[in-house]
Amino acid sequence: MVGRTFLNSMSHRASVILIMRRLCRRRACPGLVEGIWPRMDLRMTAAAVGAPYLRRSRKVRFCLPRERFSDRKGPSSPFAYTPPRLRWPQKVSSQDSILRDLADPMVDFLAVLAAVSNADETARRAFFDRVVAMLAEASVDVRKRGALFASQVTLPASYTSRLAVALSDANEQVRFGAAWALVRQGPDAVAALDQLLLRFEDDHDPTRDRAAWAVSNIGAPAIPRLIELLGRPSVRTRALAVGCMGNIVSIPRDRSNALSDAQVRSLAETLLAVINDREPWVRFNALEAFSQLEQRLVLPAMVELLDAEGDYTRERAALCLCWASPQLTPEAVSALERHLSEDNRAVRHHAAEALRRMGRLKENQ
Repeated sequence: MVGRTFLNSMSHRASVILIMRRLCRRRACPGLVEGIWPRMDLRMTAAAVGAPYLRRSRKVRFCLPRERFSDRKGPSSPFAYTPPRLRWPQKVSSQDSILRDLADPMVDFLAVLAAVSNADETARRAFFDRVVAMLAEASVDVRKRGALFASQVTLPASYTSRLAVALSDANEQVRFGAAWALVRQGPDAVAALDQLLLRFEDDHDPTRDRAAWAVSNIGAPAIPRLIELLGRPSVRTRALAVGCMGNIVSIPRDRSNALSDAQVRSLAETLLAVINDREPWVRFNALEAFSQLEQRLVLPAMVELLDAEGDYTRERAALCLCWASPQLTPEAVSALERHLSEDNRAVRHHAAEALRRMGRLKENQ
């Protein structure tokens, strides 16, 4: 029992190791060693306390050479026991325990989210219902906790209208959580478009930014309402509306919420009018939107000109693509890679330089 009392401090554990080594060599008191072994892993203890002791004496060894005792597999040998490896518990929580931990403010939200990720569909649906219901509670702390969980999960589209109501909450943290939840919904948040546009005038900067992010994720259905906001007197509203339009233009064509090429061309005239706005913030966002128009319309046209007949046209097209890198589409990259073996030296040079800027070509090539 002496060895058990020594396990309370790291310095005493080193002494226990030495005692156990002597006991194992003499094969004395196997019960004492077997009682100590399950409570500690000698290799882990040696790694923790071995460094300071090795500096004092290099003759002291803290790792038991288990290969020397390979022939000792009898029931009385302390080496017949193999310490179990530490594992993170993969416990599947029940629906009642998840809802109980959800309402308990002393339970860490990461633990609750981990339990929800391992739960079945019925428990997840009950969790979603409770989280959205917490956003309408009278207690501010309960609404804030519900907004925290809502911002960390992707709620189905059936909860969009209730999240839109939470955007008008008096507490900024609740509004922020609801706006972030709508960001995660993507195009499914179209039912909350009007409430999101009202948040463009929110005094809480993170909430305002998340609202603009959510509107950008909605995509093409938000363009008509954004064009209407360009005539508002508020600088903040006009600037965020133009910024959202530029983000929507950059959505790839294969997405369901993307604009068609005809819709993108129709926005050019609208953005040209915004460039003359009196506020620098609005003009800057308009120019950023035009850069997205360039990537959507101009760069594909430049790629087609790489195969034109005139050398001058092909050289200028390759130079423009070189200037546009590294913001080139995969189609443009493929076209430039084909022209690395071009007979025209200027086209070949511009193509190689564009790929080098994107990290697709080594410096010595």
